[in-house]
Amino acid sequence: MYGQMIKHFKISSMLSLILLLLSITACQETNQNTIIDQTIPAEGEVISATSAIGITFKVPMETASVEAAFGITPEVDGHFSWEGNTLWFNPAQALSPERSYHVQIIGDLATLEGNTIPVDLHWDVTIRETAIVFYRLTGTWGEIWRSTSDGENQRPLTESGGKVIDFVPDFRGDTIVYSLINDANGSDLWLMNREGNQQRLLVNCEQDGCREPSWSRYQAQIAYTRERFNPETGGFIGSQIWIVDTITGQTNQLFRDGGDASGHSPSFSPDGNRLAYYDLDQSGIRVVELQTSREIFFPSEVPGSGDWSSDSSKIIFLNTMPADHEPFVEIFIADLSTQESSPAFENPVLDTEFSQPRWSPDGSWVAVALRPVNSGISKALWVLELGTESQELISDEPSATFTAYQWDPTGERLIFQRLALGVSPSQISIWIWDWETGRSQEIIEDGGRPLWLP
Repeated sequence: MYGQMIKHFKISSMLSLILLLLSITACQETNQNTIIDQTIPAEGEVISATSAIGITFKVPMETASVEAAFGITPEVDGHFSWEGNTLWFNPAQALSPERSYHVQIIGDLATLEGNTIPVDLHWDVTIRETAIVFYRLTGTWGEIWRSTSDGENQRPLTESGGKVIDFVPDFRGDTIVYSLINDANGSDLWLMNREGNQQRLLVNCEQDGCREPSWSRYQAQIAYTRERFNPETGGFIGSQIWIVDTITGQTNQLFRDGGDASGHSPSFSPDGNRLAYYDLDQSGIRVVELQTSREIFFPSEVPGSGDWSSDSSKIIFLNTMPADHEPFVEIFIADLSTQESSPAFENPVLDTEFSQPRWSPDGSWVAVALRPVNSGISKALWVLELGTESQELISDEPSATFTAYQWDPTGERLIFQRLALGVSPSQISIWIWDWETGRSQEIIEDGGRPLWLP
């Protein structure tokens, strides 16, 4: 009898402990659910190597308490930003498809109303493999194609009858904007997802030509160049910078002091806070701070808006330099904090003509095509280290020229277009250079203008 009482007491105590633990767990889950609306991505969803990680709250939060509770394993450098009630963690470098990341929010979170909510939330994030989108000519213009990063599994994303002019994926690789010739012989802006589905008209430009789209980091806006149609001549006159809201479809011209923003080659900074474009009236790169409308100007005789550093603090660009025989093109770096520009290399590379340099994700190297001034040879493709004399030759063929080079999100590979010279019809192909092996190989025949699709 006594033994049965002890046994019954132990079972009752254990049941009470289990109920207590369940009660505590249920209380924590209830508390979490009262303030956390969703995680981005959700558990089991796959994101790109360049995606941000988000947590949306149902109520306004005290930001410091949330940021202090955030953790990611393996550890990743990055910075926080807020968009309404959503906290975004923006990795400083690309995430690796070879890893799985564990994200957590653990701690007592404070709301702006003064309430403290205990939260213990965990989920895993999986990174998808980076793909490639490229252009394939079909008559005068062409179509957008996609392949895996090794050039395999090629398939078209558009079937427009060869009316696509240009295209670019967003920062996360989820959506592609492209310029498409319309029935009025102008060109409109369209959107589709990375699979080529959900194609929809974003901006109806009628007889105007809308081209050169550039995404803001968080997909909310696209800047583009709009060339006005002249009914008297049947051609285009001038070009201005416009911005469209990708959600509402509302589009407006960008204005600056003294008139409209006449120019081309718009480019958002990686953090989305600034917009650079080439100012046709003043011949240089104009940078606009979008929140304040404050402007910075860097003179340049070479058209183009340059290439942003990954931290949005600098722009690398081209400008002409005087010489004994004729001007040559040199590489410069514009520092937005000092509002000054200076040569990219301590020892200027004299008597050399450069093409647009492309900054590596870590900011240490630039990929650039170059050749000696007054030479008839084609431009060779190089990787040059800033601040040192280190250099890597990627390709140097007298019978070919190299353009459209771009680093992958990790900075481990460079993709580029090879155009064979002296061949009719012209032969265009896509190649990849691997940093580890130092080797280049052709991956796509009859394709050009490649871009990484994270």
